[in-house]
Amino acid sequence: MNNSVSEYSSTAEFANVDLSYKDYLFLNLTGRYEHVSQLLPSNRDFFYPSAGLSFVPTKLTDLSTAKISYLKTYLNYTNVGSTAAVGNYRVLNYGSLGSGFPFEGTGNSFNDLYSYVDPNIKPEFYKTIEAGFVLGMFKDRVTLDFAAYQTDTKNAISSLSTSTSTGNLSRLANVGDIKTKGLDLSLTLVPFKGENFNWSATVNFGTYKNEVVRLEGQDAVTLYDVSDSGINGAIVAAVGQPFPFLQGTDWLRDSEGRVIINATSGLPSVNPEQVNIGKVNPDYILGFTNNISYKGFGLAFTMDYRKGGKIFSESIYNMTWSGHNEATAYDRDLGFIFPNSVLSTTGLPNTTVYTGAGYSNATGAIAYGGNLASLGTHGAVDASAFKVREVSLSYSLPNKYAGKLGLATLKFSVNARNPIVVLAKSNKGYTDPEASSAYDATTTNAAARATGNTNGAAGFSQVSQYPTTKTFGFAVNVGF
Repeated sequence: MNNSVSEYSSTAEFANVDLSYKDYLFLNLTGRYEHVSQLLPSNRDFFYPSAGLSFVPTKLTDLSTAKISYLKTYLNYTNVGSTAAVGNYRVLNYGSLGSGFPFEGTGNSFNDLYSYVDPNIKPEFYKTIEAGFVLGMFKDRVTLDFAAYQTDTKNAISSLSTSTSTGNLSRLANVGDIKTKGLDLSLTLVPFKGENFNWSATVNFGTYKNEVVRLEGQDAVTLYDVSDSGINGAIVAAVGQPFPFLQGTDWLRDSEGRVIINATSGLPSVNPEQVNIGKVNPDYILGFTNNISYKGFGLAFTMDYRKGGKIFSESIYNMTWSGHNEATAYDRDLGFIFPNSVLSTTGLPNTTVYTGAGYSNATGAIAYGGNLASLGTHGAVDASAFKVREVSLSYSLPNKYAGKLGLATLKFSVNARNPIVVLAKSNKGYTDPEASSAYDATTTNAAARATGNTNGAAGFSQVSQYPTTKTFGFAVNVGF
């Protein structure tokens, strides 16, 4: 049993001013001065303000002739400081007693055997400028909500891989600055609206691009090294690149992109330099929500599609070296001619040297499977996915019948969550992209917070973690 208590203090002074003029022009101003105990005294106090200006022209003049029922435009500036990634006492490298101390076979250790926090760590700040509008037309049968934003993350906090000679596996520190630009668009339609039949549908589209603009004292840092899983790759932050992106090994290729085959062993040569495999974050996310009601019946469902992004999968590695991956499904006695390959000796197209033949020597099928399994590009899959998030079918008993039962309302419903999941063609059930579980699951990923991806860890899916579940349920709601 480990009995321990940790405490921290957080106090703040906050000011808020709301101004309005004739119910069509609004100004909001805030300021917050924060004091926290997780950091060293020199970094504990920080201030962040915000301002928002909105204009509602439909309150100023009638736009009904243009079929506009509501129009609002706005411009916001927010600056938020955060120390959420830093745990209590983590900036202090204090000692702790081992389990069972002081009896023989036990000892003591520092507060974290695997990671430590830079004692000079500072709060990270998210400065966002956002502009947009909300447009309602045809008596709000059509509603369009649009926003464009830019977020500058200053002193971003993230975990960094460190040399094991330090006695730690990672270090939590301010890694640099990140710039994120994005668009959000939402369109709601109400095709039918009546006493017995109603139908509304909403389409959401979101896209963003981020880029590392500065790193502390270097051009690139390794956020998480996935080599412990067997894959020769890493999750990396680099100036001028998206945050984060995947980097790993690939086959050695000639100037035309053809794989170079060793003329003696028949094995593809591995490029000693790692390549950029792709960014972790998706290109865009498209969502659709639908609600239909007819008399007492109701049908609602929500689905979305995320396009793009890459993720390392430890499952691919385990299935490949053991010969269970489809990439190893060839004639292992005879081997195969590697597609689009050239010989290392001549540089000419390969038509005679076979790859992955035989089991009894180090240059055969086993050697090829091992090299392929550890290849970074082979261990990464497309993170695109389509999901039906939730489906619900319900029936509400008419009030006159519910009243006869002594009830105000009675509603029956069946529902399902994640009933349909379609992964990318290259992701043959290896992993759910949302099961990503890379460096530090305590949400120390600055990009996740800057872009709303609250999974925290991103870019690597390990084995032995809980899979995505499908849930089916039935409910009865009774009102008295």
